Amino acid sequence: MEVTDFPSLPPLSRYGQIVGEGTIRELEELADGLEGLRLKEVNSTRHGGGVAELLSSYIPFLRMLGVDVEWNIMKAETEFFKVTKTLHNFLKAEKVSPYP
Repeated sequence: MEVTDFPSLPPLSRYGQIVGEGTIRELEELADGLEGLRLKEVNSTRHGGGVAELLSSYIPFLRMLGVDVEWNIMKAETEFFKVTKTLHNFLKAEKVSPYP
């Protein structure tokens, strides 16, 4: 399922008042380098969790910069998400490496 109901954000000029117009120009130049590419964000939930919270403002901001980006919510059985959550927790554990 594609997410399409994003909040409206202030125009880029408002961000420029905070971070400086030079920073906004830099972001626009970086975004120009992505022309012709399509980004797709995929996660398991629309609401709740850090990723969903970030994507709800991150994607509209990238779109203001002209980046072709979309967000899809994946559907799967509960067992699939149990495995991915276990993997996630393992990867963020303090001692992932077998080396001291």
